[in-house]
Amino acid sequence: LERMAARVHATLALPDASDLARANALALLEAGYAAGGGRLPAAEALPEGVRDLRVMHLRKQEPTGVTWQLAVRGVADAADTVRGLRVLRGDAVVLDSAAGVGAWSVEPEDDGGHFYELEGPERAAPLDEGAYWIELGTDRTTTLPFVLGGVTAFGAPRVESPAPGEITGPRPTLRFEDYRSPTHQPWEPRTLGAWIVPAPVRSPWRPAWSFWTDRPHSAPAAIDRTLPPGDYWFGLTFGESRRFGPLTLVRASRVAVPFRVGG
Repeated sequence: LERMAARVHATLALPDASDLARANALALLEAGYAAGGGRLPAAEALPEGVRDLRVMHLRKQEPTGVTWQLAVRGVADAADTVRGLRVLRGDAVVLDSAAGVGAWSVEPEDDGGHFYELEGPERAAPLDEGAYWIELGTDRTTTLPFVLGGVTAFGAPRVESPAPGEITGPRPTLRFEDYRSPTHQPWEPRTLGAWIVPAPVRSPWRPAWSFWTDRPHSAPAAIDRTLPPGDYWFGLTFGESRRFGPLTLVRASRVAVPFRVGG
């Protein structure tokens, strides 16, 4: 499987690869994921001090429309472990923390680690499937190839409550679909992140309430704290993941709904 994944990446990296060759390579990649239970091995590894690295291809649905976004995030031992991060497609720069292509942030975590993220600009269409590279700068530069394939979302979970513009009590009732994308595979783990954030949203944003689980069916029906009167956004992100070497690739579907707490 490792050799197959490397061949697929090499084929998709060819600028003159035909549409048929690309389609066959992506189909072979899906077959490899199925054979490996959602995991494809690779020769590369994360550098010392980097605990996790994820590539999220996110579809965002809001009342104003639908956009897509690429974000790279993970956890490192120290705030300065990851000193720079780039995503490339051939010679094209997709994200670059040093050049300001994307929003770069590092935040401490409760366990002593540090969450880092490079969040790309919103796009009117999903990113093209194909061969990509991550350049991760620590005390050296580590290059990690990956294939963005099979992780594009084209739908979003349905939210029943709160409805857009609804005026709720201080502990809103939450009702929404336990969403699986049409392309979800049995071997892809699922996650759910939910949050309520005051409006207008400011950067860095701080949720008034949040919840995360790797068992989406166990999501709460109401929040566990009292919200003061005001305007808010309720957001949901369902993720479905697979592994390409040391990287976790996430197909993510997010929906955000504005509402108001009365008072």
